[in-house]
Amino acid sequence: MLDTLRTPKMCNLESATDQLEHARQLVALGSVFERNCPRFRDRLRAAPERAAAYNAL
Repeated sequence: MLDTLRTPKMCNLESATDQLEHARQLVALGSVFERNCPRFRDRLRAAPERAAAYNAL
C-alpha cells in the first residue's frame, strides 16, 4: 500500500506495478479537492520548471 492521502472526499488510486506514469484521484463533487486539483494542474502546466521539480520528488 502506498503512503497517500485518503479522506472520505478523496482517494488516490494505486497501481499494481512499480512503473507509475499516471496518477488517478477520485474526489467528491463540491469538495475542496475538486476545486484545488485543476488549480494545481494548471500551475504545473504554466511553469515547466515547477513541474520538473515536482516530478523529481
